[in-house]
Amino acid sequence: RISIARALSLEPEILVCDEVTSALDVSVQESVIELLVRLQKEKNISMLFICHDLALIRSFAHQIAVMYLGNIVEVIPGEDVTEHAVHPYTQALLGAQFSIHMDPNQKIQSIESEAPSPLDVPKGCPFQNRCEHCTDRCKAEMPKLKEIAPGHEAACFYVEEQKERGNI
Repeated sequence: RISIARALSLEPEILVCDEVTSALDVSVQESVIELLVRLQKEKNISMLFICHDLALIRSFAHQIAVMYLGNIVEVIPGEDVTEHAVHPYTQALLGAQFSIHMDPNQKIQSIESEAPSPLDVPKGCPFQNRCEHCTDRCKAEMPKLKEIAPGHEAACFYVEEQKERGNI
């Protein structure tokens, strides 16, 4: 809270919050998020909230950009991420979430394989060695962000193909 106050004392137009809730318990996380949302409205500032907890982010974000190894792989409105996420990495993040409200028979999924070193990202799609839909094209070419729906973009050849087929 002190760090947030110090940052706001400079009256910024944008506030960058990098893992501000990562070491906090859930009840304190909630109060910090409520504070940030209130400050955003009162001070009319934009916020860039960097976090690994997709469940937390989707609870308050207007727009979410999912990154993998420094590349944006999906941009989606916050309220749509649970139902409409299409990139395999975003779906894997959603599948790995734990909730006390989830079906006890539902398996929490993990992402197979190790992420490559950020110092040696492979040519092509950065998610290729962990993606079940990887093709030779994925290994040779970097997918670009393409519109899936208004305000929703994904960088994935598999998603592109599914959209062309009318499956998305």
